[in-house]
Amino acid sequence: MGLVKSLLLAVFLVVMSMPVLGAGFTYEVKAINNSIFSYEIATYEISITNLRPTVDNYQFSSSSVQYVLVDRPAFETMPAGPQETVTTTITVDPKQGIGVGPHAVPVKIRSLQNGDFEEFNIPINIKETDYATYVPSVALTVDIDKALDPRETASVFIRIRNRNALDIPTLDVKVESSLPQISKEYTTSLDPLEEKSNEFLFELDPMQPPGDHNLNVKLYYLDKKISESTLNFKIGEYNKFEVEEVVDKGFFKKTRAVTVTNVGNAEKTYVHKLAYNWFQRIFTSENPKAELMEDNGKSVLVWTLSLGANATASVSATTNYIPLVTAIIIILLIILGYFIFRSPIVAFKDAIIYDVGGKEDTSELKVRLFIKNRTRSPLHNVKVIDKVPSIAEIKEDKTVGSLSPSKVIRSAKKGTLVKWNLEMIEPWEERIITYTIRSKLQIVGGVTLPPVKVRFDSKPGLERTTNSNEVGVSVRDKRK
Repeated sequence: MGLVKSLLLAVFLVVMSMPVLGAGFTYEVKAINNSIFSYEIATYEISITNLRPTVDNYQFSSSSVQYVLVDRPAFETMPAGPQETVTTTITVDPKQGIGVGPHAVPVKIRSLQNGDFEEFNIPINIKETDYATYVPSVALTVDIDKALDPRETASVFIRIRNRNALDIPTLDVKVESSLPQISKEYTTSLDPLEEKSNEFLFELDPMQPPGDHNLNVKLYYLDKKISESTLNFKIGEYNKFEVEEVVDKGFFKKTRAVTVTNVGNAEKTYVHKLAYNWFQRIFTSENPKAELMEDNGKSVLVWTLSLGANATASVSATTNYIPLVTAIIIILLIILGYFIFRSPIVAFKDAIIYDVGGKEDTSELKVRLFIKNRTRSPLHNVKVIDKVPSIAEIKEDKTVGSLSPSKVIRSAKKGTLVKWNLEMIEPWEERIITYTIRSKLQIVGGVTLPPVKVRFDSKPGLERTTNSNEVGVSVRDKRK
């Protein structure tokens, strides 16, 4: 009977080791250790070849309640690229009470891409136990979340089960990981067929960068490793920015300082915007230089900041109206100074050719002096002093309404000084003084008349002087 069972098992193994064509994939099963005692674990190697032109994922399962099927390393799914062959190891853990002899364990491989699946049986032979001697056999199950948030507590669940009647008074458990925060060693005991479970919590570094890591749990009995389990997990990426803006207002000056901190565990780009209208931008400077963009119809200054984990960057924009205010104040002071310090009297002088080239070969010019009070107050003691060049002399004018000079001082070298004394000029009043001068000789080309001087009392005891313009007159002989 034992020979028949062995032959059946051999035939089964030969059949299962042949490649089997499924819908879109092929699989091949190879037994590594499938003749075991009831307290041991059978091991198999399964290879899957993806025949499709796209990536597919495959999942293992068993409908039997008498066995625990585990793929190692533990994958939720096993990915395979186009035309790619992937290999994994699965273990079969028989439960207590399984009979001695050959058995078939139902296994199902399902494609997650389109739902295709293949069902087959893998052979296992349960050997008769020699109860006189036992070797340590402890089933080890480890569980950890596939993706961990480093800001949260990581949970590691460990379940151990004594598969036989051996009493294990001292069992060393060693938990290791590529993350230094996940590490623990402890000692426990197992009675025959006893099962224990423990959950351990570990605090992670919140700034732990994202990446792949592994968890390894080993069991030692009498300094000999009797079981081991390795799981893969990931540290997930998270991003969060803390933005702080401080506004400093001064005299016609405003500074907006922004500090951005990446409190995430991975490098990320942050875009910060500050809105300014066209007038504000004229007086705004940025540090560092920002980019001008349009956002919902508004002009904004944009900084693009690339920040690593726990990195901080600062930007600022300063709007300074002090140059504008200073320029306005200077202009106002100039205007105010002009009105304060300008002469209350405006003096203007012009000359008109009255007669040229008479019988006596002389020329006559009519000179007009315009004197105007441009203030709201009367001006007293106004003296108008004009100078006639030495080549000419003033002509007496008997015209009605003309103002005669108060004094005429003649000098052969310096010319003639003509002076008019006006007791007062009313506010906004304008006086026009005219007189005629005659040249002593015929003037050829032209003559320049010096400016007229106007002296007046701006305040009691304070005399001021205002000069008019010079007058250039071109004279042509009419006899030509």
